[in-house]
Amino acid sequence: MRISQMQEQRTQVGELQRLAVEMARERFRISSGRALEQACDDPLLSVRAMDVKRRLGTESIWLENIQELDSRLSLEETLLSRCIELLDDLYSTLMQAHNGAMSPSDTAALAASVRAAYDSFITTINTHDTEGIYLFGGARSFTPPVTLAPDGAVQENHDQGGPVQIMVAQGLWMDGVDTAESVFFRIPIEERTPSCPQVSVIEGITFSVLTLLSTAEAVLLDSSAADFQQRLVGCMTLGRQASSHLLKVQTALGGRMKRLEQLTASQRQIQLYSQRLLGQLQDLDYPASIARINQLEMATEAARKTLAHISQASFFQQIQP
Repeated sequence: MRISQMQEQRTQVGELQRLAVEMARERFRISSGRALEQACDDPLLSVRAMDVKRRLGTESIWLENIQELDSRLSLEETLLSRCIELLDDLYSTLMQAHNGAMSPSDTAALAASVRAAYDSFITTINTHDTEGIYLFGGARSFTPPVTLAPDGAVQENHDQGGPVQIMVAQGLWMDGVDTAESVFFRIPIEERTPSCPQVSVIEGITFSVLTLLSTAEAVLLDSSAADFQQRLVGCMTLGRQASSHLLKVQTALGGRMKRLEQLTASQRQIQLYSQRLLGQLQDLDYPASIARINQLEMATEAARKTLAHISQASFFQQIQP
């Protein structure tokens, strides 16, 4: 009888200790507001929560990539708009020079404005951030697209390796900023322009906007040439083609930016869903937790009464008639 009584007492004491631990853990959950504090609280739920956290981290990286790419593409769009304006100004300047009543000093003044546009294009093409990454540098983002040779001549970098591709979603890559070669250095010649040979000889099918501007400046400075008017018309034609080319690039760029806008909205929805799911897995269900504490308190009270009853029990009480 005594051995059985001691075993029962130890069982009830162990039960009270277990209930006390459960009570303390439940109260801690209420104070922290989290259902999972340790993996041992619920191993299966912890694994699911870790998987959701991993997905959230990946989605955050993609969203950062999208935002960074959108920022760079927005800057490219702004610069392209400025370049198109410069080409429109070039066309207007050449139209003024086409007036036969202008004197050499007048055309020289126009040539100075073309030189200013030339310098602006070089600055735009070599746009870079504080880390030295060139916007139009392509895969060789730390190499300036345009460099000055020791003799002062301008050198174009045609080995840019294409635009950098950025991962914006699972298995989805998108082209970054266009390269200087595709935008400024290799503009397709839509029609032959024999009256402007300095430009049309560039590989026969493409021309560079910098070559166009330097040629236009040279033509304006040589207004006394017999073929001055013809050369002006040639430069005007190529100027229009360059402007049309930049507009096409800008249109394609707008399509990529629209796609990025849709991806941003989609990724934000996915991220919000993942955050809600993680909250459901980790955040505490207060009503259920309070009900659990009430159950534990009742079980604790019952265990105490049982232990008290066992402690007061004796052999003589059992054999008493």
